Amino acid sequence: CQCRYYYGQDTQSKRSENIMFKKLFGKRELEFFAPVTGRIIPLTEVSDPVFASFAMGDGFAVIPMSHEIYAPVSGTVVAVFPTKHAIGIKTSDGTEVLIHIGIDTVTLQGKGFKNFVDLDDEVTENSMIATVELALLQDKNIEATTMVIVTNQPTSRFRVTENHQDVNQGQLIHLQKI
Repeated sequence: CQCRYYYGQDTQSKRSENIMFKKLFGKRELEFFAPVTGRIIPLTEVSDPVFASFAMGDGFAVIPMSHEIYAPVSGTVVAVFPTKHAIGIKTSDGTEVLIHIGIDTVTLQGKGFKNFVDLDDEVTENSMIATVELALLQDKNIEATTMVIVTNQPTSRFRVTENHQDVNQGQLIHLQKI
């Protein structure tokens, strides 16, 4: 059945109202793709207090089992840190996402990292954005935990449905607003 009207209202108008409602009052759920194969943990379990306290925003973390890091969202690369350990992506709806590879990896000054994206590149969940030498991090007693942070919604808190689960790179991850 192709229902054109919804209680006497054009369904296209109703769809536009729903989009406007989401823009005005925020999304109830955000969807990401796992940037790397590993185990998802909540940010509160990350050993770095900057991330665990949501100082940069909320999101999720993955303890990686692979050295290949992919974009968790489709969008435009808006930041590539000179130390190669962090990349920022802005989605078409304006959500700003930071992918931060490892804890205190800034101290490596780029050693052990390779980036595959530049500023203004368009990426999808199929875009490999970086690699990290996990053995180097382990040798230096640096955690490889990779954080995915929503940086432009500082007061929003999310519950990750897939917490404490093993995930494959590219698997859909749901963040529900709480």
